Amino acid sequence: MVEVDQVRDCKRLFAKGLGIHAIARDLGISRNTVKDYLNGERTPGQYTMAQDRPQPVRPELRPRVRDLLESEQERQTPRKQRLTGARIHRLLRAEGLRGSEASVRRVVRETRLEPRDPLEHAFLPVKARAS
Repeated sequence: MVEVDQVRDCKRLFAKGLGIHAIARDLGISRNTVKDYLNGERTPGQYTMAQDRPQPVRPELRPRVRDLLESEQERQTPRKQRLTGARIHRLLRAEGLRGSEASVRRVVRETRLEPRDPLEHAFLPVKARAS
């Protein structure tokens, strides 16, 4: 991983007139990395995956989680007695569905946010009136 001081050195050496190849050789990092930092396409400490991770289990979980949450809503379950992501994970495991607790909690979070009206939670910042 490239450190912040190496990025600073890249920019300093480039400002002095050194080429990308020479900077990469001096600092011991890739020419592509030097070019990305000079163009501002990267920031130090930032890591991005080349492609998204596969999520093969989520499509299986989503309908069942939706059913559980809808039945809970129909029964008007009190807030303290509502199903949590961990509890839903245990129920799904008992039914034979596979998936980690983290992926079940993520599906639960997404499913709970789906029916919300975005305008209901929108706001406009209030400007202070000039006196």
